[in-house]
Amino acid sequence: MIDAMKRGDEVITTGGIYGKVAGVTDKVVTVEIAPKVKVRVAKAQITGITSKGSEEEKGKESKS
Repeated sequence: MIDAMKRGDEVITTGGIYGKVAGVTDKVVTVEIAPKVKVRVAKAQITGITSKGSEEEKGKESKS
């Protein structure tokens, strides 16, 4: 599940922080927790995906 995480997905961390995925690398996830506020989180600290990104977000990712 965590390996399938994409930009636009909404996630929760082990610390209880909810946010939207702004970027993903092998070990780090950039999570937007408020407008223009992003934090870097170790990928292993993502507890789960609360909702999948919209089709619009997926379209933006494929163009990047």
